[in-house]
Amino acid sequence: MKKLAIIASLLLAVVALTACNDKKEEVVPEPSAIDKAIDGVWHLQSFAGEQPSASGLDIYIKFSKLGTFVIYQKGVNHVRYVKLDGTFVTATTSADNVYTISGVYSSGEAWSNVYSLTIDSEHKQLTLTNNAEASDVSIYVREEYIPASVLANLAADSRADGEEEIVPFL
Repeated sequence: MKKLAIIASLLLAVVALTACNDKKEEVVPEPSAIDKAIDGVWHLQSFAGEQPSASGLDIYIKFSKLGTFVIYQKGVNHVRYVKLDGTFVTATTSADNVYTISGVYSSGEAWSNVYSLTIDSEHKQLTLTNNAEASDVSIYVREEYIPASVLANLAADSRADGEEEIVPFL
């Protein structure tokens, strides 16, 4: 009788420990083709037809195919970079297959505009065109990684160590 009670207790423990988990697993949607294409690090090469490095502006953007971004931005007349992050969404119009991208910073502030997005066939050049101002065209080239010199030169906040606050580029 004692053995039967022990076996019953063990079976009860096994059943209790293997009970169903009521938590539902979060379903993550499959990234779109354009999200997969822009996944990676991009470095600003041209803005409105000019090289930004001549003015001191320098921007790296890292897009994740899962809809997140990180921007490392050094403003004009600033010494250090500011790190900004958040989420983005891409969309396309079925009529002309034009992609758009918009985003929200982790602060809750939306990007200043929605941009048309094009990427070359080799996925090495990304072009963002401001939908509100067609001459506002930013051209980025793909990089392997964010340079260590950028990561080592981050400001603690968007004021870049007491300097004038950096306005987010996008």
